[in-house]
Amino acid sequence: MISPGQSQVEEYFEPSPYLEQQLRERKREDLLKKIYPFHKHANVVAVKQAEPLGLAHALLMAEEQVKNEPFVVLLGDDLFFGSPSPSKQLIEAFKTSKKSIIALKEVSKEEVVHYGIVDIIKSNNLIHQIKNIVEKPKESEAPTTLAIPGRYIFTPDIFAYIKRLKEKRNAEYPLTDALLQMAKDSNLFAVEVSATRFDVGQVPGYLQATLSLARERRLFPKNV
Repeated sequence: MISPGQSQVEEYFEPSPYLEQQLRERKREDLLKKIYPFHKHANVVAVKQAEPLGLAHALLMAEEQVKNEPFVVLLGDDLFFGSPSPSKQLIEAFKTSKKSIIALKEVSKEEVVHYGIVDIIKSNNLIHQIKNIVEKPKESEAPTTLAIPGRYIFTPDIFAYIKRLKEKRNAEYPLTDALLQMAKDSNLFAVEVSATRFDVGQVPGYLQATLSLARERRLFPKNV
């Protein structure tokens, strides 16, 4: 899902015969292996969201591409480092639940104002039932510190819930309202993910992610 004017995102994922030929001629098979399997196994389709009407609207724009299959949603301003990945954890949980399922990650009390915050009934099998979802609550009004960090698996019935949304909030259609109704109908569950998360949509998170990855690749000393 991209906005108008972001054709460079589409171009990034297109095959590059010239680059591949250059790598072959220079005998850089190590680099060639990193890009070739991607183009061989993945078909990338870009869908444009003409108006910035929020995540719920963006998902609805992809309905035709999704058709009648479950699908994973990954928001680009959330980065995760570590194993297992949130997507892998969600996929494993989905095999059991067969229902839409969202990732959860603990945040500080001061950070709850930036996220959808979830109250759950914990389960021994790590797939939790959702009691309530509050969008960007005040610190004093947050039911927990469990935030939705931008990783989801949805079944196609999410589109029906989105289409029922009638009112905008802050000029956007709130996905939280659709998720809460799904939870009330027992069509939505949650999993607490274990990988380290960085919110790169905000400057501190972007810098922290950059430093963490640099240290991992030994580009900077650990005390920087």
